[in-house]
Amino acid sequence: MVIYGSDLGRKYNLEAPTLVVGRSSKSDIQIDQESVSRAHSKIVNSGRVIRIRDLGSTNGTYVNDELIDERALEDGDFIKIGRTIFKFLSGGNIERAYHEEIYRLTTVDGLTQIFNKRYFQECIEREIARALRYRREMSLVMFDIDHFKQVNDTQGHLAGDSVLKTLAATVKNKIRREIYSRATVVRNSPSCCPRSTLTTPISLPRRSGASWSSRISGSRGSRWTSPFRWALRPWTRKLQTRRG
Repeated sequence: MVIYGSDLGRKYNLEAPTLVVGRSSKSDIQIDQESVSRAHSKIVNSGRVIRIRDLGSTNGTYVNDELIDERALEDGDFIKIGRTIFKFLSGGNIERAYHEEIYRLTTVDGLTQIFNKRYFQECIEREIARALRYRREMSLVMFDIDHFKQVNDTQGHLAGDSVLKTLAATVKNKIRREIYSRATVVRNSPSCCPRSTLTTPISLPRRSGASWSSRISGSRGSRWTSPFRWALRPWTRKLQTRRG
């Protein structure tokens, strides 16, 4: 099923012996994007196992962020072709797994796999109300990726997607479960830090590193390094008074 890209939530049945994925209108699964080759990859169902094979595409086929020539698919695998991401579902109750994934997509960004704007807006309102009620401290950290537009303009949107995904994974691995992150499709990504003093949110971007490298999938292994800036704003009763 599609979890990122056009036709979000669309389900494809893989019962046929072979299915070609590509940009061509003759493809069994068509992805009409410039970053997708006319015949990009092939899905082969042997009856016992389902495999995906790259057909010499320009930008490659990725399974769980790894560039592959051919790979047997397992339940939960993420397949990236161009800017579209699929999730492979298998097992005894595919229909149930499909509906669970559709529900998950209402709160989780398909590209970065962290909470989306809708979830963040609900979260921030709830946490502000809780901080005021119990007189707890709360902080908001805002990340800004330098020169992000330049990456999209010069390296292409595949590179931009890779940068966002890498930053999200880097930050996600450094924060506690109760700190909620928001994924954006542009370049700013805030994190809400409930019940935290200034020490906790300040250490978050420092732990994430002053700069990081992202492996650009569109150029098959080339690297691009971008520094990111961050700002910290503590939430206080004074700010709440100004708000209204």
